[in-house]
Amino acid sequence: KCDKPVLELKFDEKQGSTAFDTSGNGNNGSIVGALWERGKVNSGLRFSNTDDYVNTNFAPNLGINSFTLNIVVRFNNESNNAILGSQGSLIYGPSISIRVDKGGMCGPVGDLYLFPLVSDSDSIGYDFFCSNKSYALDTWYDISLVYDQSIAKIKLFVDGQNNGEVLISNYSVGSKDFTGYPFYIGAYNRAGSVIGQLYDGLVDDFVFYDYARTPAQIAWDYNRGKPIGHWKMDEASGTQVDDWSGNANHGTMTNMDPIGDRVAGKNNKALDFDGIDDYVGIGTAINNINAVSFWIKPTSTSQSILDLDGGTHNISISGGAVTATGFNTYHVDGQLNGTISDTNWHHITAISNTAFNSTTAFTIGKINTNYYSGNIDDVKIYNYIPTDEQIKLDYNNGAVNFR
Repeated sequence: KCDKPVLELKFDEKQGSTAFDTSGNGNNGSIVGALWERGKVNSGLRFSNTDDYVNTNFAPNLGINSFTLNIVVRFNNESNNAILGSQGSLIYGPSISIRVDKGGMCGPVGDLYLFPLVSDSDSIGYDFFCSNKSYALDTWYDISLVYDQSIAKIKLFVDGQNNGEVLISNYSVGSKDFTGYPFYIGAYNRAGSVIGQLYDGLVDDFVFYDYARTPAQIAWDYNRGKPIGHWKMDEASGTQVDDWSGNANHGTMTNMDPIGDRVAGKNNKALDFDGIDDYVGIGTAINNINAVSFWIKPTSTSQSILDLDGGTHNISISGGAVTATGFNTYHVDGQLNGTISDTNWHHITAISNTAFNSTTAFTIGKINTNYYSGNIDDVKIYNYIPTDEQIKLDYNNGAVNFR
């Protein structure tokens, strides 16, 4: 499902006391106290933790349906506060909120963690959890909260990556009717009152969908689906293999000639591995991996290609047949369960339905003591499951770059 949002506040007006709903549904927000300032993109709003908030005038009856909300924020103060929320009664009742914890409930006192909370109209408790990492001041974060009835989970994504989840329980599985109690941004609307925990920071963009967005859609919303690790192998010299994703997980050529082993590739340059002791080590663990793709030009159709975590997730070929250990499916040259029939360039994508973390044992060009012989180019790692169309596009983009 890829329907447009039911609420979209971009905060691009730069003036006035109204934030216009660009979804077309007319839920224009009323700005109370918050000041216009430069946002992540165009303008945004600055909130103090005194009396500033935005009444979105969006008070949906969600029933038992799935939903997704997305908000872009920058924290200015180390304080417990509510980034957004609504609750239909003073005690329990329907509730959705995202709060900031620095008081030690989620982690060390003083560290900023996110604290999502959901309950239904009949609840006497909440489904809540803490983010699995802390966050910094004066840094923009793209936050998505996904309530997915189909898999009975509530998930938190930050900058396109899963940062925590919890199973839906009896506390939130029922109907959630917010009629008369619109969502506030910068505060927590508790039955029509703003009670404590006002937000201190900036907000740019708030979007609400009446369905569960997929990890691929969230990754696309954040950075147009770019990989979280991308080693192009295009450097002219030196032993560093740059990570072009922007996450700075650079690799190091080991037992390789920093000039002689840089050869013509499928896309610009590639690295040439001797099958004896050459490899590239990625010395940083990478979290939330769902897929890996790369180009190979092997010297034979039996090879050990790469290992992401020291043995649990690796990819090799034997007599042209691909073995993707730890992965659920794989594609060769855009085709599901394809084979490597020759020593020309081929594109492989392997997909894990369950996200996993790499380790510092992540190596390109070897699995344990078995080494790869041939060329490797354009290794990518994704924190979502690419669609068949995306896999074919990735393959065809390389295929049309003739050499």
